[in-house]
Amino acid sequence: MITTTPHATGTDVVLSVYEQGLNLRDRTVFDALVAPDYVNHESAGLAVTSIGPQNWVDVVERLGSSFPDVSWRVDRTIEAGNQVWLEATMSGTHRGPVLGFPPTGRRFEVRQVHMLRLEAGRIAEHWAVRDDLGMLVQLGLYGGPTPPSRDSL
Repeated sequence: MITTTPHATGTDVVLSVYEQGLNLRDRTVFDALVAPDYVNHESAGLAVTSIGPQNWVDVVERLGSSFPDVSWRVDRTIEAGNQVWLEATMSGTHRGPVLGFPPTGRRFEVRQVHMLRLEAGRIAEHWAVRDDLGMLVQLGLYGGPTPPSRDSL
């Protein structure tokens, strides 16, 4: 159920998409609140190239196949003009393959910043700054470079 009104703010729209669409997996929210020509400037890294509301569905399915309990907690929002910026914490448990790595069963929790541009009350574009490396480290999939020994300094 979509909880925005005809006079909803951009923040209301974005929160509905994150809380109902992403977290509750209500696909009808994407059709209602995402522009048909929506572009996600971040989804190529997930091998998702669709546009419009289908892009959100594809991203949720891709992430959900690796992390069935994936969710976003919106920690803060800022609205300015036709843009909404949000700070979120994404978390989940690695239960399916990701980037060619088998499931580890480990949980992760990383912070993200999402920038969304709205047009006519719908999300039209999305950019993000994510801590993908932090996620890989928490999942035990990347240990980082070996620090130099004292003898080599």
